[in-house]
Amino acid sequence: MIGKNELLKAKILAVDDEEDNIALLEVLLESEGYTNVHTTTDSRKLVEMYKSIRPDILLLDLNMPVVDGFDIMNSLKEFEKGSYCPILVLTANKDEESRLKALNLGAKDFLTKTIHKIRSSAPYK
Repeated sequence: MIGKNELLKAKILAVDDEEDNIALLEVLLESEGYTNVHTTTDSRKLVEMYKSIRPDILLLDLNMPVVDGFDIMNSLKEFEKGSYCPILVLTANKDEESRLKALNLGAKDFLTKTIHKIRSSAPYK
């Protein structure tokens, strides 16, 4: 069984094209004690980051310009045969078609975002 200290050192990789969403994820994860969080807002960089970091979990948005989450999951399937990294989809998509497509491409779970942007002069960190 994995102890809490080991769990908090898990390599987490998150991609979302919205900087506010990434900042919020970073704050939430770090406030819970996670110490190995890697993020990007550029989905074109994700596959290389994935290869370099070898994350324990991937937090993935679906709706991104240039390379969307579905394309990323297809790319990861091509070189990740025989290894295991759970993909948790975090997206605003609420339709059943997107959910099924993501799960069929390898996502282990699918959560819809209901994050509302709050503008403030206070920084996230």
